Amino acid sequence: MKKVLTVLIFLSLVVASGPVFPSVIPNGTAVDESVILAFARQLAIGKTVEAKITGKGQDCYEFDTASDGTIHVKAGTARGVLYAVYDVLDGKTSGKETPSFSVRGINPCESFSRHTPDMIIRLIDRMGRWKMNRIIIHTEYGFERYKDLIVRECAKRGIELVYYLYDNVCFGNAVPRAYWAVDKQGKVRAPHDHLEAYDRVCASKTEGFGPYRKGVESYLSKHSDFRHIMFATADGGDYCQCPECSLKGPWEQVLPFFNLFFDVASDRTRELLVYHERYEVPKDLSRIGKLNRVMYDLHSRNRMSALTDSGKKTNNRYLYDRLLEWRKAVSGTLCIFENMMMQGDFGVPNYSVEAYLEDLRQFRQDGINGMIYEVYETGIRPHLPVLNVLSKAMWRSSDQYQIKEDANPELQHFYRLVRNFKSAPNLENLKALNTFLLNHPDRDHFDWLYIGFTSMKRCDAKAKSKLSQTSDPLEKLFLETNKLWDFMEKVENPRETTGRIITKIMERL
Repeated sequence: MKKVLTVLIFLSLVVASGPVFPSVIPNGTAVDESVILAFARQLAIGKTVEAKITGKGQDCYEFDTASDGTIHVKAGTARGVLYAVYDVLDGKTSGKETPSFSVRGINPCESFSRHTPDMIIRLIDRMGRWKMNRIIIHTEYGFERYKDLIVRECAKRGIELVYYLYDNVCFGNAVPRAYWAVDKQGKVRAPHDHLEAYDRVCASKTEGFGPYRKGVESYLSKHSDFRHIMFATADGGDYCQCPECSLKGPWEQVLPFFNLFFDVASDRTRELLVYHERYEVPKDLSRIGKLNRVMYDLHSRNRMSALTDSGKKTNNRYLYDRLLEWRKAVSGTLCIFENMMMQGDFGVPNYSVEAYLEDLRQFRQDGINGMIYEVYETGIRPHLPVLNVLSKAMWRSSDQYQIKEDANPELQHFYRLVRNFKSAPNLENLKALNTFLLNHPDRDHFDWLYIGFTSMKRCDAKAKSKLSQTSDPLEKLFLETNKLWDFMEKVENPRETTGRIITKIMERL
């Protein structure tokens, strides 16, 4: 007891004097708690913050405000002190909170390149106010451009950075083209001289494993500061179709590369993404069973009903049953990834919030440790009413919540234009959709760079509008690249360049 009191007194003095001391957030990543406390004091303008940090109970906290305005906080972490200050700023004078989920965060899929610095600060500030503690960083898509800014703003709020490593992009490019994945005709799937988001390495040509391992070693050596890393294979479901690989299931094609990664990265906190076509637990758990964490991606769910609210034959029920199997298979932290903003739907909200809330309540009972939502600042406005509620439900999952939709007229008009284009992706509807975006005073309410890119590619593919038959090499690259993120990494000033190309194409239609 005497030892505990000594620690509490010491930490109380730290709040007043502000020396630097290290601590550990619940998932094991070192943070500088004095930075968080200094930020909390900065926010509490004109008020004194007296804090006792116990190091127990993760982010739980309790507080009250004295008559002289002093905020007295007892918290498990420095983040808990910050959260108490946020509550005071929201008008509360006392409270006691314990999160339903120890891990709460976002995955800003996928590229920071379409964000401005102000957008990134705004997004991370939202995370702090939502009392979130984790952000997923897609390392090869815009992060290096804003690295210092992201690291600094996350440090203030105690937000843990998890580095999402596309194994094909990060490590696979060390493998010679002769060992890349092929289609049924034996042609290499990758359309360029380097691997991008959808491209893979062949899992049967073992001669490629040595270069792949060296690619992992080289990448991790170059990025020694990436201490918490997530292994993710190529996007989509286009696996290698060589004679040997065509007889292998998804996990059989993934595990050789994951195993190499797992062994080389033994000095890091390692995590695995369970994604599209890989929901079933693999037979070989020799390494997966030792993981620190697993993130289970509900990519293909029906968002209009809860996972457990359906019959045995529905996709939602399939996903839920596989999730329970993963919970039994791994002893570490198991988080859910919800594709909240759904880029494929042009950022139009299309889900049942009650279903999401019901899932949160069920996940807590099932021992799921955390929730990660797909959220990015571009196009966030229509989603804010829902995100504001879900952020509260991650703390109090058993409460009842009311959702107020954003009913602004321009949003409703935008929704109609999206529906028209999706039902008939022709040139007329393409013009209507993108003309609206270009004329809107704040285009970023609608993630217009992504919508412009995707709608033009879809129009070209479905309606054969032949937009890609252009003499402009940059326009051609724009329309022939599979993913916007891959295009943006190839050009200077990616946000401005992408916007300029969309505008230019619209002008010549």
